[in-house]
Amino acid sequence: TKNLMLQNDEVLLIDMDTLSVGNPIFELGSIYNSFIGFYELDPDGIHRFQGFSFDTAKRFWRGFLSAYLGKDPYQIGVSSPFMKLPLPNWNISYNGLSRIPGLDKVFQSVTLSHAYTCVYQIGSYATNLVYNDAEGSLQSMRDALDNFISQYEFGQMSLTENMNPIVGVDVKMKNNFQFKTSWKKSRTVTLSTAAFQITEMTNNEFVIGAGYRFKDLKVTYNFAGVRKQSIADLVLNVSVSLRDSKTMLRKIEEDLNLPSAGQKILYIDFTAEYQLTKEISLAAFYEHTLTTPVLSSTYKNLRIESGISLKINFSQL
Repeated sequence: TKNLMLQNDEVLLIDMDTLSVGNPIFELGSIYNSFIGFYELDPDGIHRFQGFSFDTAKRFWRGFLSAYLGKDPYQIGVSSPFMKLPLPNWNISYNGLSRIPGLDKVFQSVTLSHAYTCVYQIGSYATNLVYNDAEGSLQSMRDALDNFISQYEFGQMSLTENMNPIVGVDVKMKNNFQFKTSWKKSRTVTLSTAAFQITEMTNNEFVIGAGYRFKDLKVTYNFAGVRKQSIADLVLNVSVSLRDSKTMLRKIEEDLNLPSAGQKILYIDFTAEYQLTKEISLAAFYEHTLTTPVLSSTYKNLRIESGISLKINFSQL
């Protein structure tokens, strides 16, 4: 196996210095065609000769990272599964629009936001104790599947990206009106070297909400035969979100892309809250959740919750 030179996982040259006299390296030509012919007769023969099979973990890892980073697979270093430089995350917000002359008379505050986080994780990482550094990548020892011994062994790796939000707008007006909207996306890609598959989970969510505060609303009520009056703010809030989540199972060896899970969720939330006293607050709420699955084997689900809640702060009694 030490007489083999590969390029893009294809045989390029063979060093025959141990088998012939004269020019030890020659172009394959007809030998390569014969090599492919033997592969058609004996598919396992080429793997035994090269020491590579489809499920070699190192090859998976390099191809996985190259596809994610958008680089040539052979520009990805394989000496270590850890990146030399961490990729940056960021969180950006801007609230200067409300200071613009003319807008400052209408808006109390206007905040634009954007954030991005990325997490790269490796599970079950270990150094192969039988790996011989002196032999390099062409190891004389093989594993049970007749593959070269890899320097590192790991069960899975994952990349998680989260843009929360891609764009977010939070507006508070001087007439007690409030408006919020945001667009969020996330993706988690997990490579399993044991199952030879990639699991990709994506989420896409759009949220819009509004609120209004009625200032100094008077409420008269009887408590223990005593007529009382409360003056407080009535706060109304409503939000609507639409979330689309999908899970794709990509089987590498079978070259199959299968949806394994997913759902679309419509969520509506309405609340009204009033502070009766310093100790007691009264609230009414309504929650509407409609779940539509991606797979036909599951059914739609509708959940509605509504009611009135009473909150008592005993620390103020």
